[in-house]
Amino acid sequence: MIVAGLAVIAVELVRRMSATAPAAGAVATPPREAVALRGFGAVDVAIPEGARVESVAADGGRVVAHVRARDGASMAYVVDAGTGALLGIVRFPPGEPPKR
Repeated sequence: MIVAGLAVIAVELVRRMSATAPAAGAVATPPREAVALRGFGAVDVAIPEGARVESVAADGGRVVAHVRARDGASMAYVVDAGTGALLGIVRFPPGEPPKR
């Protein structure tokens, strides 16, 4: 529920920031990806019990929530900013990275 609330806030911030005009003398850069955001109501994105949302960031048409599990594992929940659908979860378990 907390993630869903944060996702809605992040989407609204992205929507409002993209609607503002650039300041006088500012150089406008084209968006990386044109995204037509529309409201999708409240969406629940379940996270593991005992986990907490560390941060939320929006980029293009996606919102990414950094989630820390009870055991210390780190995860990135990727949510579609236009629909609120969970696109995927990237896990970053503690430990040594694989050898190449």
